[in-house]
Order: sequence, then C-alpha cells, then structure tokens
Amino acid sequence: MGVFYLLRAPAFVDDLPIDFDVWQALGNDWKYIEDLYHEAAVTCFIAMGCYILTFTFSVIMVFVNRWVK
Repeated sequence: MGVFYLLRAPAFVDDLPIDFDVWQALGNDWKYIEDLYHEAAVTCFIAMGCYILTFTFSVIMVFVNRWVK
C-alpha cells in the first residue's frame, strides 16, 4: 500500500486525514495533499518493517524450538 500512496493513487484519497479548513486556509494547495500522501506512505512502510521483523523473529523461534527438543 505504501507504494500506491507514493504514486498518489486516487483510490486512497478517502483514507487521508484531510483537514479541509487547513487546506482551504492554504488556498487549496496540492502540496498539502501530497504531504498527506507521503506521510501515509511512510507510515505504511514502517508498519511493513514491523511485520517483517515479527515474521523473522517467529521463523527463528520455530527453528530454535525444533532444535531444543
């Protein structure tokens, strides 16, 4: 999903935390929306890293438990 946020997929615009008052105060600047897309992409990549670490730790523990018996 992070890649699609980086590509600014229109399907994900509903998931962005757009504050329309702030956006209007900025003159409906597209940069505000781009920043929200980038922030969401970074969040997705951080979550993916956490999933990878958890999966790696789980696989290591499976092998450790097999050898301990």
